[in-house]
Amino acid sequence: MGTDLREARRWLKEQLPPGAEVLCAVSGGRDSMVLLHLLCGCGYKVWAAHLHHGLRGREADRDQIFVRDYCRQHSIPFRTDQVDVGKYAAQNGQSVEEAARNLRYNFLVTTAFALGLDCIATGHQLEDQAETILLNLTRGTGTDGLRGIARRKGMFLRPLLLTGREEIAQYAQDHAIPYVEDGSNQNLTYSRNRIRHRVLPELQQINPSLCEHLSHTAHILAEESHLLDRLVVGMLPAEETADGFSADFETFRTAELALRRRMARLLVGRMPGGKKDLTAVHYDAIAAMKAGDCLILPREMYVAEEGGRLLVGNLPRPLPPAPVRIGGVSHWGRWELTCRRTSEAPPPDGDTLVLSADRTQLPLLVGPWRSGDRMAAGRGERTIKRILSDAGVPVYRRTIEPILYSGGKIAGVFGVGAAGHLTAQPGEELLVITRRKKTDKGDISHGKDHDGSGYPENPVH
Repeated sequence: MGTDLREARRWLKEQLPPGAEVLCAVSGGRDSMVLLHLLCGCGYKVWAAHLHHGLRGREADRDQIFVRDYCRQHSIPFRTDQVDVGKYAAQNGQSVEEAARNLRYNFLVTTAFALGLDCIATGHQLEDQAETILLNLTRGTGTDGLRGIARRKGMFLRPLLLTGREEIAQYAQDHAIPYVEDGSNQNLTYSRNRIRHRVLPELQQINPSLCEHLSHTAHILAEESHLLDRLVVGMLPAEETADGFSADFETFRTAELALRRRMARLLVGRMPGGKKDLTAVHYDAIAAMKAGDCLILPREMYVAEEGGRLLVGNLPRPLPPAPVRIGGVSHWGRWELTCRRTSEAPPPDGDTLVLSADRTQLPLLVGPWRSGDRMAAGRGERTIKRILSDAGVPVYRRTIEPILYSGGKIAGVFGVGAAGHLTAQPGEELLVITRRKKTDKGDISHGKDHDGSGYPENPVH
């Protein structure tokens, strides 16, 4: 009995206008070759894209040549590239599967942009969806993982996602569509292959319609999740800051636990890289935050409470040391430092340091704290890390907190005082260094002022 992939054709007609331009990801396998045939048959302007992963030797070479030759015979524009997935995986601490997926995604997006296309079609089908859901379930997941693969997300379309493997095979046979077999699909070293060849067949003995039911469940969860996201956005609007986003902490703290987890996912998801590398453990930690807490997340992100705001941002990179101009103004990052010689000590101020001019070795430098540095202060000698912590400087701001150095040693810490060997004695000439922070609006404020307010509202999405 023949098939014309009616459901996939109907969905494509809803998603794309006649004559739309589409980049089709083509591995050479049956699913992607059927997708390529379907797109061309629907009258779209199609480009084919194939990535050689550098993993399967001559078999991978064969696949690349096969797709190239097919496209040449059918006058389909063809783009290809070759990468070393194994090397990339080792360099980035990723599994081969994850590295291949990331490199393939980058290749497809880069190719689409180069061609001026805003649509990429991939050959994911019904069994792929079921495998993904089961795989996520075995690893531990929430509703995001149980939603499986989105049929349309950003540039990506998956027209065959509701089409089963048998129907795709029938279509390939009916239209004499050639394809190649990927030998690695039989390798049970890969978790997905074990799900495909061992787990799914067993579950289908219990219910032959398992894949359809899993797909329907994923669709329901996706709809409910989108609704919850919209509700959470209304509850906790976010504002842009210099390095991320902020929201009202009291609203966050008093929300139900399930809502706090979702708020955390949505806020973190707005950062570059999205939610990659974050797990339920991270979201639970964010949901349990109290006033004054600061969490450091993967990919050098932080989440902190400060001044009644829940802050999400990227950890600032330390700046190199810079000389402090004596008798003038110096700039270091977002700080402005004024240094003057005087014989009169100013009133105590957390934004002013007073050093002995006679014993300060020039050049006087301003820079970030260095691991292992220590200074005598208050209750004896302590590490700069401990001094900054006791002074209430949040973890995420410590790399951009200005520290003064003289002769390679700590000269002083704002809000704490001068190092013991540079503490001014009666009758000595003084160096008075005052710091002020440049705000995002370009004016100057005292370092103790809070940053990040006054931005236009930018709701989480």
